[in-house]
Amino acid sequence: MKEVRGRWYLAGWLMLLSVGFVVFFLAVSAAQAQAATCGKGEYLKSGKCVKAERGHFSTKKSDRQKECRKGTFQNRRGQARCTKARPGRFAPKKGMTKDRLCKAGTYQAKRGQRSCSQAPAGTSVPKRGARQATACIPGSYQPAAGQRDCSAAPAGSYVAVAGAIEATQCPRGGYQPALGQTDCLLAPPGSYVAAPGATAAQPCEAGTYQPDAASTGCLTSAPGHYVAGASATTQTPCSAGHYQPGTGATSCLAAPPGSHVPHAGADAARTCEPGTYQPEPGRDHCHSATEGHFVTAAGAISQTACAAGTFNANRGSSSAAACLQTPAGHYSGSGAKAATACPAGTYNPATGSTSSAACLTSPAGSASAAGSAAATACPVGTYQPSPGAGACLDAPTGRYVAVIGALSATDCPAGRYQDQTGQSSCKQATPGHYVDTTGAPSQQDCSAGTFNAGTGSTSIADCIQTSEGTYSLAGAAAAVDCEVGTYQPNKGQSSCLPAPQGKYVDVSAATMATDCPPGRYQPDEGQDGCLLTSPGHYANLAGTIEQIECAEGSFAPDSGYTTCTLAEAGNYVPLAGASAQLAAELGHYVPSEGASSQLAAEVGYYVDTSGANAQTACPAGWTTATTGSTAVDDCTVPVG
Repeated sequence: MKEVRGRWYLAGWLMLLSVGFVVFFLAVSAAQAQAATCGKGEYLKSGKCVKAERGHFSTKKSDRQKECRKGTFQNRRGQARCTKARPGRFAPKKGMTKDRLCKAGTYQAKRGQRSCSQAPAGTSVPKRGARQATACIPGSYQPAAGQRDCSAAPAGSYVAVAGAIEATQCPRGGYQPALGQTDCLLAPPGSYVAAPGATAAQPCEAGTYQPDAASTGCLTSAPGHYVAGASATTQTPCSAGHYQPGTGATSCLAAPPGSHVPHAGADAARTCEPGTYQPEPGRDHCHSATEGHFVTAAGAISQTACAAGTFNANRGSSSAAACLQTPAGHYSGSGAKAATACPAGTYNPATGSTSSAACLTSPAGSASAAGSAAATACPVGTYQPSPGAGACLDAPTGRYVAVIGALSATDCPAGRYQDQTGQSSCKQATPGHYVDTTGAPSQQDCSAGTFNAGTGSTSIADCIQTSEGTYSLAGAAAAVDCEVGTYQPNKGQSSCLPAPQGKYVDVSAATMATDCPPGRYQPDEGQDGCLLTSPGHYANLAGTIEQIECAEGSFAPDSGYTTCTLAEAGNYVPLAGASAQLAAELGHYVPSEGASSQLAAEVGYYVDTSGANAQTACPAGWTTATTGSTAVDDCTVPVG
């Protein structure tokens, strides 16, 4: 019974479902039929077409509106589709009426997105609505995603590139005191950075230095060097006179007395060697033992003087043996670099003398130069009247000394002289001279116009007067003949006279000049001959100075003429100084001698030969048209 009842219930429900489906289908069909009349952006609601709400859309013939899907929105009613969310925005839910801005730290590059992307590490998005993330600039970084800004690189680090997710520590040798830097600073010379990530460089301490940049430590000063203060870039060599044996020193040591340091940068002082010494500290050299001293041991701070009676001319002596005994003629005190010579006028025969008391005075007739071991007798030509003289006196001019050790000089006798000092004899007066006094320093010349051929003359009377035709200069041993071209008519003359103009002298020793003969002349003085007159000239008198030109109308055809020749008839001479006459030309004639011009044939006449002395008349009744006719053919019968 229960089974039957159950089957009826099932059958009833099935019948109800069938009926409901039919009713629903009929209703839907009716609604669809009604909705088919709704346009785009509308849908059927309560039997009417209404606009789709904001956040929704409706297609044509729709019986309902649909929500905008995620990533889209619609801010207006009655729309057939939704708008995609714009770049930099998103639509996270269905049915949104507007898209939302991406918040800071996120971005969206695409359209129609339901969410925004986080800015990746190394980037940032500082504002809302970003379409893309911005890479962190060099000097900044960002380790996390979704950040709105980047962090500045902290002090002691740097960021060299854009988009960094972390800062890099400055390496050893570098540092960075500031924030947000793109590189590190190199530790400058004189400093160092030992560990990474430093914000400052450390200065090198005194005793250390660093010449290079970017160093991780400092160098210790080497032996012979020092570094006085901090931050040094170089070590300083110890100066000459100072040294330093250790490392890392801040100063140098002065060389102690008895030592020296010759060069800079030394690590030890040098002991002064024998022959040298140094009394002061901090010196770059040892003093050589000076002249008159010596140093026997190394490391000496003083030198030892040579004993009195010895001397030493050398420097740097290392033994007392360098001190030499003072020689004769000298003396020396303690520490002498040279023996002192006994002064001039004294002498000393002993060696090793210690004072000037050992020097003895030289006697008269002798002399002693400084440093003499004995007095020296004055040699011939010298003398010395006084004791204690340093030198003998030369016999003065006009005197002589013939023996050694003389106390005085002797006058030269007459006929002799001495023009030099320090002589042992006198000179004889030479030819042309005489000496008429004793003690003469020179001989006297025979005066001009006289001569003397002998030697040792004692009087001017020994000088002989020159004869005519000769002459002599002062001091002549013989008379000299006058040369050709000169003459001397008088005795006792110092020169000859030149032959005057118009005269000549053609022999030596002449006493007079000779006149040039006619036909010759002489314009100059002192000549040994005369000149022939040249053609066209003449000289008609003896003693002529200048030749004379032949006058016009005369001539001289050769040289040596005493008169000029007159031009012959039929000839003429137009100019003075002519050497030939000219024949009268055709048509001309010269009727007499001595003519200076020719005459033209007159009218009615003619001349038909050259050299004519007359003109020829035309035949009777005939005449010529002009003067100067040259032929009978020039004669014609007058017209009319």
